[in-house]
Amino acid sequence: MDAEAVSEAKATLKGHWALAMEDNLQRAGWLAAWSSALPAGETVPDYQASIDAVHPEDLSWVVNTYCTPERTFVGQNLPAVTVASGAGGAGAAAVLALATWGARRLWRWNRRRREEEKEIE
Repeated sequence: MDAEAVSEAKATLKGHWALAMEDNLQRAGWLAAWSSALPAGETVPDYQASIDAVHPEDLSWVVNTYCTPERTFVGQNLPAVTVASGAGGAGAAAVLALATWGARRLWRWNRRRREEEKEIE
């Protein structure tokens, strides 16, 4: 691993984190997530110190240990709803709504016509 690239990546990570923590709501959410993950009495880890502790040798070790053919897998994403099926569902709902509207309008027209016929008689 190139030491300069690792240094740049670390600076980028710390910069993104610092920008995210400028907002009180984001900071509160981050702290709340840690409060539910940590055992009682344990402090929140120092993110920037953890990033500073990473060395290029550590990254090489992680890559050589975990990015091996034995540890690879293939994932398949089968979404429950796709754009096509969502559009089809929306189209079916629109057709059902129009059919309901048309049937109601026809029913009202027939009812009005029958009432007018009764008034004439």
